[in-house]
Amino acid sequence: MVTVYSGNDCMQCKFTKMILDNQGIEYKEINIDENEEARQELKAQNFMGLPVVMREGFSPISGNNPMELNKMIADLA
Repeated sequence: MVTVYSGNDCMQCKFTKMILDNQGIEYKEINIDENEEARQELKAQNFMGLPVVMREGFSPISGNNPMELNKMIADLA
């Protein structure tokens, strides 16, 4: 399962979710503007930008990085 940490009015988040949607990838979205606990978890892990995309067995992706995102989801499509 892919998890996308996003925020309100985050264009990079919208672009990342669009890539996932276009490839038919299911993901769980956690909006840190609406979930203070998730915001604090990301902050504790030193993530400073959004989106943060996580999948078990892969290094997290922070920010808009389509090339790394496509590598992460290559075997899910």
